[in-house]
Amino acid sequence: MNIAILGANSHIAKNLLIRFISQNEISLSLFARNPISVSNFFNENKITIPGYEISDYSKFTAGFYDAIFNCVGIADPLKQKTAGIQVFQATEIYDNMALKYIMEHPETKYINFSSGAVYGTSFSEPVNRETIAEYKVNELTAGDFYRVAKLNSEAKHRSLQGLSIIDFRIFSFFSRYIDLHTNFLLTEIINCIKKDEVFKTNEIDIVRDYIHPDDLFEIIMFYLEQTVRINNAIDIYSKHPITKFEIISLFEHKYGLKFEITNSDTVSVTGLKKIYYSQNESSDIDKIVKNTSRNCLDSETAFILGNKGFKLD
Repeated sequence: MNIAILGANSHIAKNLLIRFISQNEISLSLFARNPISVSNFFNENKITIPGYEISDYSKFTAGFYDAIFNCVGIADPLKQKTAGIQVFQATEIYDNMALKYIMEHPETKYINFSSGAVYGTSFSEPVNRETIAEYKVNELTAGDFYRVAKLNSEAKHRSLQGLSIIDFRIFSFFSRYIDLHTNFLLTEIINCIKKDEVFKTNEIDIVRDYIHPDDLFEIIMFYLEQTVRINNAIDIYSKHPITKFEIISLFEHKYGLKFEITNSDTVSVTGLKKIYYSQNESSDIDKIVKNTSRNCLDSETAFILGNKGFKLD
């Protein structure tokens, strides 16, 4: 099986590449705007895989692929704030590239990494199958651009019911390969530990659900092996989510995190997602997922900070 990965230098893609190493029957065609950055990742992690190619997108149409993974996107909230039209372009250009290919090769499977952001702006409780997304259509902000782009992409995919297209909605993803220069709760905490600085946060507790990279890979492999054509969006979730103050407590206990509760009312450009996880569950996902969010933080942070991990109860 030959798999094309668009956005091969993205956070999710790096985790997929590492795990595809053990899949001898799979060859990879890797595409990125900066192919050198992908090569550097391989070199830094001492990876040598026969049968893979790293190219820019100009060579995409010349290949033959059994499956296409689209990992392209602007996930960093700070970059979303200033990206403007690029939020839509990053979604549309590469999505349209993949769609054109599978319309010409309908036997090819297309796996697109979407986002829980498609559910809109109201995250006062977990989303579910009946959740209605609401947008202030006359007051769209930079925080709306990303979720609208992802929702538009999913709508296009559902209109092509004869083709095999799966949108995996990722709510929160964390791994040892995360870019510590990005603006997320966990990167801020880790940087505070590395620099011996105080992590400052407000008193508002939030809930996040981090899918373990191993579980995400097992989910992907399960759907790759299906012989029927599936055209659907699937919410991705762990065995159990975790709160901000549970995260702080874990890092304080294991890594000596120093923190301070402030009166700051600063909210992310994408809005306050107080309870950001899904209860739109699937029996297939239930059977595959083994790890909680806490397990994910344990194993992946241990790699970054050089420790054996949290003491799990």
